[in-house]
Amino acid sequence: MRLLTWNLRHGGGARRMPWITLSLLEHKADVVVLTEFRRHVGGQIAGVLADHGLRHQHCTEPPKGCNGILIASRSQIEVMPTGGSAKLAGHARALSRRLCAVMMPDWQMRLVGVHVPCDGTGLGREAVFGEAVAFARTHRTEACVLLGDFNAGRHAVDEDGETFTCTRLLGELATYGYVDAWRRMHPDSREYTWFSHEGGGFRIDHAFISAGLESRLKACRYSHIERERALSDHSVLVMDLD
Repeated sequence: MRLLTWNLRHGGGARRMPWITLSLLEHKADVVVLTEFRRHVGGQIAGVLADHGLRHQHCTEPPKGCNGILIASRSQIEVMPTGGSAKLAGHARALSRRLCAVMMPDWQMRLVGVHVPCDGTGLGREAVFGEAVAFARTHRTEACVLLGDFNAGRHAVDEDGETFTCTRLLGELATYGYVDAWRRMHPDSREYTWFSHEGGGFRIDHAFISAGLESRLKACRYSHIERERALSDHSVLVMDLD
C-alpha cells in the first residue's frame, strides 16, 4: 500500500495543474492526501485521479480562494468526525478545512489528513495540531496514520535553528507510540521539504504511524524533483506499508 501527501501551494494553479497531475500519477499511490487543495483547479486533479482508480474521495470543501484537503483512495473510505471538543468551537472553520479523518475498512486503518496552519495566520494553529494529536491518542492502539503538512519539526534536526513551535505536540505523539516514518527509515539523514525566502530549509511534511503499523513500514522517502521544478514549494512524501 502506497500513501502520498503533497502540499499543492495555493491549489496548484492552472498552469501547473497538468504537470502536478502527471507527477501524482507517476508515483502510483493507492492513497493521496493533498493539502492546500482548492476546488476551482483541484476539481480537475480530483477527476483525473478518479479516472486512474482513486475514485473514493473526500474533500473538506473549502470556500473559493481558500485551502482545504483532498483524500483520494483506490479502496473505500468512510469519513470520521474530528474537532468535537467544546473548547475548540471557536476554531471550527480552521478545523473543518485543515483536518480530515477517514476509516479505510479494507485495510482496517484510520488515516488523518493534516494541514497545520503556519505561525501568525490566526487560524488556530494550536487547535488544529492539538485535535490531530487528540485523534491519534484515541486511536493509538489501532492502525492509524497522520499524514500531511505539519509546519513543524524537531529543533536542530528538521531545521538548522530552533524556530519551530508546537514541538511539544510532536513529543506527545511519540509518547503515544507514534513513529516518524521517514526518520525511522533514515535515522541519520537530513532532508528538507520546504525552503524559506531566506534560503533556510525545513522538514515539515510528515507521516506519523501508530505502533501497530511500525512492522508494516517498508519505505518512506521524499521526492524533491517536483519542488525543484517549481510545481509546488513543497516536496512530495511517499510511504509504503506492507
